[in-house]
Amino acid sequence: IAATGLLNGDATSVVTAITFSGSAPTAGVGAQTISILSANAINYDLTFGTGTLNILARPLTITAENFIREYGEANPTFTATFTNLASFDTAAVIPGLTFSTPADPTSNVLDGGYGINLSSGTNVSYVAGRLTITPAPLLIELDDLSRTYGDTNPVPTASIATGFKNTDTVAELGLQIATSATPATDVGTYGYNATATNPNYTLNVTGGTLTITPAPLTVTVADLSRTYGDDNPTLNILALGGLRFPAAFGDVVSVVNPTEFTTDVGRYAFDVTLLDANYTLTATLGEIFVTPR
Repeated sequence: IAATGLLNGDATSVVTAITFSGSAPTAGVGAQTISILSANAINYDLTFGTGTLNILARPLTITAENFIREYGEANPTFTATFTNLASFDTAAVIPGLTFSTPADPTSNVLDGGYGINLSSGTNVSYVAGRLTITPAPLLIELDDLSRTYGDTNPVPTASIATGFKNTDTVAELGLQIATSATPATDVGTYGYNATATNPNYTLNVTGGTLTITPAPLTVTVADLSRTYGDDNPTLNILALGGLRFPAAFGDVVSVVNPTEFTTDVGRYAFDVTLLDANYTLTATLGEIFVTPR
């Protein structure tokens, strides 16, 4: 307080038991009048004046909260937190508080996400948030295919794709389909795998089985003859057709002469065994004629 009319070196401390009337904590920014309601001072007859209380704007920081949504979906309703907001106030006291982001349902998945910005009609501090867009799940069903051993791999198509967002199609996926099987891969069943260069989707792949079937192989063995008691002549393989890769005859087919030099006179059919499961065999087999000596 300030006082005028003090005598004999008295200080303002002689004035005691002062009570004031003034603004409530909820009073707005600006100059508020302060009045003295009562006070005591020995040796003085007190007259009260008024003062001014200047209420300053309270520093406030508004922070946009972070959000996550899936690609192709609408943006969520954004919210914020308020730091240093008076206990008796709510967000409603911030006029014109608005959120903005460059992201919309067509925005791509992006490392780091998109900013969530704030603005209002008040002079407060803002902290931007982040909107993270995650890939949408996409079900891809690949065709099941088959080929013959030794042939090149056929390329399956995505016959069913479920989960596209916006107006996206298979053509926009950057779909890459591959299998570990090569033309030389053995007969069996193998899977295709699909990946996409489009970051907006996470693929769930079903189907896509490649079945490799045996290749047809033919062998023709000519007739032979010999005299009883002689050694067997060398087999005469007239033709081996359908071999898909270079290989020794004995690694693929075994042809056996069932006779030996003591075998009786007669006609005997050659025996043939397929040794490579990557083929199916059609054999045209001759006979060996053992003639009298």
